[in-house]
Amino acid sequence: MSRNQYVFAASINSTDILESILGDIVLENAWVSFVNAIEPQIKSLFARYTNISEVTYTDYSFFMFVSAPKDDVMFDIQEQKTVLIPLAQQYFREMFVAHFGGSSGRKIDFSLLYTSVVHSEQFTVNTIQEAIAIEGISDALLVESFDKQVSPYCDITRQAFKQILDNQELQTYVQSIVNLQDDSIAGYEILTRGPKGSTVERADKLFGSASHFGLTREIEFACARQALTFLPYVPNNQFLTINVGPDVLASDELLALLQASEIRPFHRQLAFELTEHLPLDDLGKVTVAVKRLQNLGIQVLLDDTGCGFFDISTAEVLRPAIVKLCITVIRRIELGDVIEKEITSTRQRLDELNINTLGEGVEETFQADTLKRAGVQYAQGYYFDIPQPIEHVLKLTKG
Repeated sequence: MSRNQYVFAASINSTDILESILGDIVLENAWVSFVNAIEPQIKSLFARYTNISEVTYTDYSFFMFVSAPKDDVMFDIQEQKTVLIPLAQQYFREMFVAHFGGSSGRKIDFSLLYTSVVHSEQFTVNTIQEAIAIEGISDALLVESFDKQVSPYCDITRQAFKQILDNQELQTYVQSIVNLQDDSIAGYEILTRGPKGSTVERADKLFGSASHFGLTREIEFACARQALTFLPYVPNNQFLTINVGPDVLASDELLALLQASEIRPFHRQLAFELTEHLPLDDLGKVTVAVKRLQNLGIQVLLDDTGCGFFDISTAEVLRPAIVKLCITVIRRIELGDVIEKEITSTRQRLDELNINTLGEGVEETFQADTLKRAGVQYAQGYYFDIPQPIEHVLKLTKG
């Protein structure tokens, strides 16, 4: 009797927004890099299986075949699903963030499939996509199925997480933003971490858990409140940028924080980084909020931008001070002239709008050099420095 065979498959449900953000060339290359990175992690999930096939991928879908352990009469695919699918979902989400940037990566809608097959040779990309459409489990539905009181990303309960926020136990780190024209430090981006040694110390665990618990707004305010206490210690020729979503950016609560007497004198050294991409039709409220902040002398940055039409149009509506080219674009610089031309073209279009450009996630000399040649004004990344506790960077005495 032949051994039971199974297929594991995944597919991005819609690439329209990614294509409009990143452009076709960057997206296609990023997808190949993503598959190469995720393949060993997925194969590790099936370590007890036999006859693990190579991954077949195309058109933002991929699949692989595995056979159940030989003579394993206790094998139960439903039991396996309850373990494998959530783990695979976590791997995919982490890799999407790593390869497509935090803002875009967290919002990619994808589906996973794990099911038995009779004749694997009959499966093609088209039949796999049809199977995913019928039997696949979407990431959104999978997250909804998780216990809302326990994080699917690490070992922490909602109550314990809320206590971290209430007790102001977050760590505030910063990474420098460098002026590529003279290599000086123009400012710092706030990068929040969970309590040292905790299960949410890593940013992805911290903000992933916050989202799962429905506490994104609360953690963004906690980060902002803590960051603002350091604003008076930022050197006069530098600025501090804080990440927030559109809901917090447009809130009256944030405006009230900014009107505090100890914050008002430093508005021109403050910037907020909008971390979520919105459809153009939904930008009305955010546009009003951006203008309100700009009238106070506070800058706004647009995070995780690509070289596609969507983000240029968003920048044209919002008119931020700086647009940040996402890590996906920066990592594709190694492809050569074609990406450099895309970056130069994007920078030129933004220049026409009086918007500066920043390259994010710079790790190599050739990336920094390419950005300079392309006329990009600012950059940040491990090539320049690693995130450090803000107390180690700023002199916490004014004057």
